[in-house]
Amino acid sequence: MWMSRALYSLLFSLLLPAVLLRMAWRSRRIPAYRRHWCERLGKVASAMPRQAVIVHGCSVGETQAASVLINWLTEQHPEVPVILTHTTPTGRARGEALLPDVARCYLPFDLPWLVSAWLDQLQPRALVLMETELWPNLIAACQRRNVPVSLANARLSERSFRGYQKVRRLMTPVWQALHWVGCQYRADADRLLQLGTPASRTEVVGNLKLAMPVAEAIKLKAAELRQQWCEGRSCWIAGSTHPGEEEQVLDLHIKLLQRQPSLLLLLAPRHPERAREIIELCQQRQLQVVRRSLGEQPGQSTQVVLIDTLGELMLFYGVADVAFVGGSLVAHGGHNPFEPLQMGRVALVGPHMFNFQSLLEELQPTGRVRQVADVQALEEAVSQALLEPVQDGLEGAGVMAAPGHWIAAILAQT
Repeated sequence: MWMSRALYSLLFSLLLPAVLLRMAWRSRRIPAYRRHWCERLGKVASAMPRQAVIVHGCSVGETQAASVLINWLTEQHPEVPVILTHTTPTGRARGEALLPDVARCYLPFDLPWLVSAWLDQLQPRALVLMETELWPNLIAACQRRNVPVSLANARLSERSFRGYQKVRRLMTPVWQALHWVGCQYRADADRLLQLGTPASRTEVVGNLKLAMPVAEAIKLKAAELRQQWCEGRSCWIAGSTHPGEEEQVLDLHIKLLQRQPSLLLLLAPRHPERAREIIELCQQRQLQVVRRSLGEQPGQSTQVVLIDTLGELMLFYGVADVAFVGGSLVAHGGHNPFEPLQMGRVALVGPHMFNFQSLLEELQPTGRVRQVADVQALEEAVSQALLEPVQDGLEGAGVMAAPGHWIAAILAQT
């Protein structure tokens, strides 16, 4: 077991220069990657609280779920400081928006000397990892310091399960070291138990995103934009789309325009820095497009609004009549459909939802998530949904353990 982690650390060390170069390259399009580099190398700001509960939300989705947990924690234990950590700039930006008063930093790279020094400076009370963000050296370092590690809102797709089976020698001690594993659904718990999480400390507690409140300001802004942009016309959104998917969505939109010439498409790519590429796709198809990031307003002749901003996807799910969640027409594995559901929209998804299979199985019988086989079936589903737009909430979409149960499990043995 030790040899497996030593080999992992060696490989990580050898790859670190390439990782840093890739981040520098990405910073050309995403300037946020240039900031806070020292945090990724384990530097701790003097103002960072000590003996805190550290909650790690890798990117946007995990951070949103983490915000629910942190709000519960601060309500029940205001005396306990909290640090929110991230891996991506988009996750950090979302954390700043949701929890502006909570201390935050990037999680250091998972190398023994970096995470050990980081933990020695912070002396945390507990570590909470969201969903499936597991770092062997960080967890091992916590175990040596008697810092309990919890996996909250845990989920594991069938594809990830097969991947973890291939690295059993490395990951078995990681799973066994977890102090508490709070799973979203029974299928997630079954897979995690097979990988080695302790049966006495693994339970199904529901999905934190069921408890995510939608700010009244977002609802009001969505209604305002809907009145401004969609007066006398229908509107649909394709959110979190990926390369190879925008082409299909735009071609589909052209077909839909033949039925509804005034139809408006809100196109929100997963990575807004791809805006120029997508603008070219629109121009190649002679579609009239405006960009949200430039403050351009859609007119009656506008056919596509490119949502190339961060943190506004939920808002625009509320503007549209019909929502398609991307990453599912291509073999990316889909994205979480909770945001359109929270804004009262049925979520349409494509055939590739393997990252959210448990959630899909839970929600499909409620009718709130509808899966289609291909882009042709999506055309029919969007057309039908535009005729009968649904505005419904998350009622009946699942059950969840009480907030006190989550917090007690995380803070036990601290």
